[in-house]
Amino acid sequence: MRIISITGTASGVGKTAVVRFLLKNLEDFSALKITTKHEGNCPRHSDCDVCETMKRPYTITTEPLQINQAGKDTALFKSAGARKVVWLQTHSEHLKRGIEEAVSHFSKNDSVLIEGNSFLHAHDADISILVTTPRETKIKRSTREIVSRIDLAVINVYADDSLMIS
Repeated sequence: MRIISITGTASGVGKTAVVRFLLKNLEDFSALKITTKHEGNCPRHSDCDVCETMKRPYTITTEPLQINQAGKDTALFKSAGARKVVWLQTHSEHLKRGIEEAVSHFSKNDSVLIEGNSFLHAHDADISILVTTPRETKIKRSTREIVSRIDLAVINVYADDSLMIS
């Protein structure tokens, strides 16, 4: 299995945009979305509600009705051309086992884009891409822990950014 891991310095830096770009421009790739449950206050401050509702150690979703929910990253991956999409929602202490089971939903000949910093905490990838933006100056702890495993970086500069990168 060929694996490209897409990580980010923070939420909202453009990991999903990079995965979608790659899916549109690479042939025959699948995608795995990893969402890790956080204890205490959500670092994302978003309305995903995974942390509040997860009762099992991890959940793996392949059901098209759930994968294709409007607005979800998984639906964006599918519409960008992913051959197959799998979504892993996991408690951090069950990450390694959850990833192993989620990856088993792909064949050994598959090429898979994996979005989420958590993957590199438990497994190796053939290529690891870090996504960042000048808009976000903080680097989350989970990124600092895997930075030595990053092969290349993508810097998302938005049209309305006044910061120029040289």
